[in-house]
Amino acid sequence: MRPNRKNIVYENGVIRLTSGDVAIQMAVGDRVIVVNGLSKFMDVAPEQAQGRTYLPARYIAEALGYTVHWDASTQTVSITRPEGEGAYREPKVLSVGEVVEIAQPAVVLIQTNRGQGSGFFWSSDGEIITNAHVVAGARDITVTTFEGRTYRARIEKLDAYLDIAILRVDGEAFTFIPHYNLEVERGDEVVALGHPLGLRYSASKGIISAIRDISEVDPDRSGIRILQTDASVLPGSSGGPLLNMYGEVVGIIFSGVREGLGLNFALPINYYFTVAAKPPFGVKDDFLLYLEEDKKWVKLHNQFVKLVGEVNTAISNGNTAAAIQLQALILSILDDLQRQVGSYYPQTNEVEALRTTYLESLKNFYGGNAKILEALQLLSPWTATRASMALSEAERYLNTANRLLDKYNRDKKDLFERLFSLR
Repeated sequence: MRPNRKNIVYENGVIRLTSGDVAIQMAVGDRVIVVNGLSKFMDVAPEQAQGRTYLPARYIAEALGYTVHWDASTQTVSITRPEGEGAYREPKVLSVGEVVEIAQPAVVLIQTNRGQGSGFFWSSDGEIITNAHVVAGARDITVTTFEGRTYRARIEKLDAYLDIAILRVDGEAFTFIPHYNLEVERGDEVVALGHPLGLRYSASKGIISAIRDISEVDPDRSGIRILQTDASVLPGSSGGPLLNMYGEVVGIIFSGVREGLGLNFALPINYYFTVAAKPPFGVKDDFLLYLEEDKKWVKLHNQFVKLVGEVNTAISNGNTAAAIQLQALILSILDDLQRQVGSYYPQTNEVEALRTTYLESLKNFYGGNAKILEALQLLSPWTATRASMALSEAERYLNTANRLLDKYNRDKKDLFERLFSLR
């Protein structure tokens, strides 16, 4: 692996610069420079003029260990590189144990009412990076640090398509990972940290097996570069850091589609800056996150609709036993759907109204299909009247369910058009 320790990223007025073991952050118009998590006031701020961004050279040079001298007699500034102790040196390649020792104290366990995942502190003041799907639909988000302290977290920014969320917990002096590297090559050795299958603070080593487009593993998305690694990644690892052998973050782990088989995936860390430049989390983000979940529900709903047709065919063929068996499967699918939708908690009122309508529709679909199963089980000359009554009740349930489903689809379309100015 070649050492590429000098990176500069500019996003939305924020400048992040790393060189060696120094991480610097500044913002245009802000007289604060943050060096390795410590803040210091400058007498000037970064400025933009004629399409360029100008940085205060003195403070950057001093942060990197250079000596800055002002000669009043000649009105010149000299910047000299120090020699000996304190001078900049390219870092050495670390062992896996050293990488773990450096980074693991910044890794956190994230728990919600819908499951758990991983994340890691990105700043000393409580900023955490994780996957969007780790916190999607969470009623509450609980973060547990390496030291065992527990915090309530909130979503600060999120991108459902990139599957990255930036969380915030209140506090200060958190241990964080200050270094990152945007340069990743096939064959680079990496270490994955996280909580796979709930096994806390696990580490695994591998290589970058390939760099490819996400469409190769997720047909619903494209245009996102992902890192393939054979470092072990399992459910619960999602949101954890992928590090190179200098202890720098190169990626954000997501479970991928073939967990545990040596085909595991991470998002390059540069996508974090795209999300960080977005406006604060709001109804658009909440809605897009909801639509990602809705795709899964639609697949289950389509299974239910397909089975309804199979039940009708079985009844037409006089095969009541098969119809009963299929109807029981329908109820199982509807029960699963109700659990999934019922456990999803949107963050905004607009999206919560959608979810409520769909959940009410599912409850009525369940009630109607339960009555159909009852009618099928009652079919005999002695219980025909009771079966007819059950079918009549089923019809009322199903009429209500279909009316609510139509409303749900109309409201979903309307909200999308309003939020994205399509009319």
